[in-house]
Amino acid sequence: PLVATPQMICAPATSDEFDSATAERQWQWLANHHEGWSSLSVRPGCLRLFSQPTAQPLNKLPHLWLQKFPARSFTVETRLELSARQPGEQAGIIVTGRAFAALTLRRGTGGNEIVFHRDDQSFVLNKTGKNEVCFRVQVADGGLCQFEFSWDGADWQPAPETFQAQPGVWIGAKLGIFSTAPGDGQTGHADFDYFRF
Repeated sequence: PLVATPQMICAPATSDEFDSATAERQWQWLANHHEGWSSLSVRPGCLRLFSQPTAQPLNKLPHLWLQKFPARSFTVETRLELSARQPGEQAGIIVTGRAFAALTLRRGTGGNEIVFHRDDQSFVLNKTGKNEVCFRVQVADGGLCQFEFSWDGADWQPAPETFQAQPGVWIGAKLGIFSTAPGDGQTGHADFDYFRF
């Protein structure tokens, strides 16, 4: 006879403190990756993303470090430190599919700035001399996303528009982090301290 036994309920990993020397299995690059895109050992406890050249829209870049949406509604938060070498270099958080939105810390000509990107539009939200920031995205049931930033992880300032997540070509919407630079010159990097749901 069949005997019922207790079963553990397991869920895939989502949050990441970047304490491991190898990438956790919930992450995937948007395309085939190169070893020089990232490091979990250069600064222990952080994921370092080396800024890669940007020659196409953000949602088409192969070096996006992404996860699938883990639930119908959720909030995700990350903290990053940008070490840019040239104006236009930026790092941030992205929700991507057929359309995309992203919130970045970008080096401008007169200092760093918070920039909200939505498909082919970009809006400067804040100018600052700081190189560390917290970003979060609140995703409501149905995929409506509210991007926010904070300097201290407590006082959050929302982007002026929400974004409706769209599925990708082969799979649903994804979210994640990235670091980019214009052109092929000397580039810096961004260190991500955590990625928490």
